Amino acid sequence: MKAKLTKTLIDSLKPADKDIIVWDSETPGFAVKVTPKGKRSFLAYYRIGMQQRRPLVGVYGRMTVEEARREARRILSAADQGQDVSLERQKARKVQTLQEFAQHYIDNYAKRHKKPRSVKDDEWYLSKYIKPALGKMRVNAIHRGDVLRLQESIAEKPITANRVLSCLSKMMNVAELMGLRKDASNPCRLVKRFRETARRRFLSPEEMIRLARALKDHEEKRLVPQASIDFFRVALFTGMRSGEIRGLRWEDYDPANKTLHLRDSKTGPKDVVLSEAAIEVLDRIERHPSGWVIPGRKRGEPLTNPAKPWKTICDAAKLADFNIHDMRHVYGGTAAGLGLGLPIIGALMGHTVPQTTARYANLQNDPLHAAAELIGKTIKAMMEMDGAEIVDATPGAREEAKEAGKGA
Repeated sequence: MKAKLTKTLIDSLKPADKDIIVWDSETPGFAVKVTPKGKRSFLAYYRIGMQQRRPLVGVYGRMTVEEARREARRILSAADQGQDVSLERQKARKVQTLQEFAQHYIDNYAKRHKKPRSVKDDEWYLSKYIKPALGKMRVNAIHRGDVLRLQESIAEKPITANRVLSCLSKMMNVAELMGLRKDASNPCRLVKRFRETARRRFLSPEEMIRLARALKDHEEKRLVPQASIDFFRVALFTGMRSGEIRGLRWEDYDPANKTLHLRDSKTGPKDVVLSEAAIEVLDRIERHPSGWVIPGRKRGEPLTNPAKPWKTICDAAKLADFNIHDMRHVYGGTAAGLGLGLPIIGALMGHTVPQTTARYANLQNDPLHAAAELIGKTIKAMMEMDGAEIVDATPGAREEAKEAGKGA
């Protein structure tokens, strides 16, 4: 049966013992079907090679005749160009849920292309936030609105929300590469990240004195493990990241050249320039058979997490809101206070600021060693103060710093 499909016509069709199909006289390949139970649906009919396809366009009542006709024309036009909408829908129904895809992402992408710490972070974001919110949805069915709702649910933790968004965005990119989503369909695209306020916690001279006393007291009385004390001192005198220190082996230590050769770090392999004060700290550490500079309690393993000993030290030193990573800020802040230039500071600390990367690459070791030496002297002097009188720990240090920075 063929006729121009209209609302009046479709409403007049009576169910029969078998399906009734009425083809539209205006759009070849567009039809309405009425089942014996009275359900009315729109269809599109086309051929791809020798294969016949009859995909559903929409359900009458949810879609008007004109809306269905426009959608049918889109499907038929795509078929004329070789696009099999029906087959694509079949594949889409077989697409993994995000819960299922997450493990593939971790095993086949994250573990191959990311550092172990980043893999652990991704696993945490997935288990804590992403899978509970989107886990049951198919990967190709996640839209921007779903992402916005997830983001809003953790808006009170802006930094975490941004990391979750980055993790999900990378997953969606991988899904595109695998053909599970259409190209350029990442639902995280254009979703604005929350503003992050950089943490800037430094130590005053008084606080540095209290920290030095707490470290010395807890070491002498063995109130915390010696490995943790060593860890904290290395952090203060080198400005290294926590993971870099925990991964140090004695074979990385080159006292003759006043350098630590890191085979891997957040920014890749690099050398850390050492001051005499930093070398003194390292030379005081007892060599452990495992080869780790900071060994852990488990046999053959490095220190894992010094958070509890650090809290004990900070409580004793009455340091509020001062975390382990802030010791890196102390190092960088000391360098800035001495008047050292940004290229020197960035190179010492292993920063990767795009605007200054080229300049870092051209730095020579001599000014770096001089700069590291000044920082080490300053921190050591501050820690050795008795608190009776706080004065400039390194007279003329700013002038020395300017000389050290020449040629950078």
